[in-house]
Amino acid sequence: MKKQTKIFTSLTKDVKKKFKNFVKGTIIKNSIQYSTNTINRLKNINHISKWNFK
Repeated sequence: MKKQTKIFTSLTKDVKKKFKNFVKGTIIKNSIQYSTNTINRLKNINHISKWNFK
């Protein structure tokens, strides 16, 4: 019985670690995507304003 619980606790630790890393990864990915989207929006706004003032 003790052996089983040991295996189970190590498994849950591993899963928790993987889940934390996954969450961190998705947050980083989302922030990068968000920043690139904002940069693209700003570029588009810049193009539009140049086009309007010509």
